[in-house]
Amino acid sequence: MSSSHPNKSASPHLEARIAALATRQHGVVTCRQLATFGISRGSVAYRARTGRLHRIHHGVYSVGHPILGERGIWMAAALAGGPQADVGYRSAAALWGLRPDSRPCVDITVAGRGSRRRPGLVIHRCARRHPEDRTVIHGIPVTTVARTLIDLAEVVPENHLRRAIVRGEQLRILDISAIQVAADRSPGRRHGALLQAVISGLHPDAHLTRSDMEILMLEIVDAHGLPRPSVNTILLGEEVDFFWPDRLLVVETDGFATHRTRAAFTEDRARDRKLQAAGYSVMRFTDSDVTHHAARTATELRDALTKPATPWPRSPPAAGDR
Repeated sequence: MSSSHPNKSASPHLEARIAALATRQHGVVTCRQLATFGISRGSVAYRARTGRLHRIHHGVYSVGHPILGERGIWMAAALAGGPQADVGYRSAAALWGLRPDSRPCVDITVAGRGSRRRPGLVIHRCARRHPEDRTVIHGIPVTTVARTLIDLAEVVPENHLRRAIVRGEQLRILDISAIQVAADRSPGRRHGALLQAVISGLHPDAHLTRSDMEILMLEIVDAHGLPRPSVNTILLGEEVDFFWPDRLLVVETDGFATHRTRAAFTEDRARDRKLQAAGYSVMRFTDSDVTHHAARTATELRDALTKPATPWPRSPPAAGDR
């Protein structure tokens, strides 16, 4: 039966399609999406009058009941802003788990000009939107963690920003190099200096690059009379930072600039397991270890280097893998 006749019941197949869409979108749908199912504006109005749809924003409805969870509220806000809208600012920080947000409105970031307020929404307009500042989590369009922190620096006190950065580190979603890249894409942003100052205060070594870490580690090795390792060696198809072949010892240095994302953390541990299964010993040191605790790092390295190498569980790798 055609859904253009609001007084007639829609087919079970159509209702199932609407329900499936709402499930994917945390309970909400848009008029445009319903139109692709052949549902007219009159039918939408009829469904709203009879309690099958509940208006959340202009053109956005919840399906079946008016109560939405947090994700439904964020999704509805993003959909209300159109295809170029993302949850942003304080709301994005809450969505990422960086800080709570108890306000009754939702921040969205939208490209272009226009009104900055609509009921239930705070609209942040920007002249340009870089694709790399946008992502999707839980199916919800949202600004990246890096862009979220840049935006957050403009609207919250310094102590709130500091706590959000610390929380990002705890969640292993903080990538300082990504923040710098995002900041370079948005020159002249207010309070950009504040964000950099907070990061520098929490992580004074956050600027260290991979080569910086290599130099510092080699300085520790030389200063304490330890044998020099091979640098950036390929083992089992993986590049490792430092390798002592006679002890089958691999050492990796984890800098904030390259190892503070969940994906990097997971990838690193999988690589460690691969190397350990092949008979290598693997040690990891942070930027703090090599900058502020050099003596302790040297002691741990010396202890590892004086232990006999673990016997190979299988034939050693071919020369090309060493």
